[in-house]
Amino acid sequence: MQTMPRSSAPSSLRYTRPSVGRNVCVIGLVLFVVLSFVGCGNGGSGSDASVRRSPVEVEGLAARMQLGTSVQAVLGELGRPSTRVVEGRTEALNYGGWDLEFEDRRLARKSTSRNPRGGVRPKSNFNKVVLGLTLGETIDEVRPKLGRPEGIIETWEGHDEKVTVLRYGGWQITFVNGRLEERTHS
Repeated sequence: MQTMPRSSAPSSLRYTRPSVGRNVCVIGLVLFVVLSFVGCGNGGSGSDASVRRSPVEVEGLAARMQLGTSVQAVLGELGRPSTRVVEGRTEALNYGGWDLEFEDRRLARKSTSRNPRGGVRPKSNFNKVVLGLTLGETIDEVRPKLGRPEGIIETWEGHDEKVTVLRYGGWQITFVNGRLEERTHS
């Protein structure tokens, strides 16, 4: 084939670029077909583990999970957890501030942990104050003595009693049904 300079080529042989609108239509059509196949893979349920949810949405869903829900149902609804630990018949999934514990692949306990702003770092006489606490005191009586904790862990469901743990440095102050049960130091 003979090469002709671009300007002297007959108009029927000139290279013409397809219009941008046509390219967009082709790309849109390809995306539609691909997304249709992907959507058919999960039956359009929208509960696929690959669904991206905001951390706030995941924590809200974790809070509302019913005891007895299967591990697979939780994973399908909430997606991949931050951490997952399996030991024998028990399994634990962490979603932000929520810990979901399973026994025999069914949700058995839910607890949450948070770190309030402005938590108090224990002072030098803090050990003496903690050891001076009386077992059976209420959280409302203890908190003014110790100040704002660095961390709070609360069990919401799955225990016979409501368990709350306040963390101050190495100290963990445990309350059962709102009353001081134990103090431990690590």
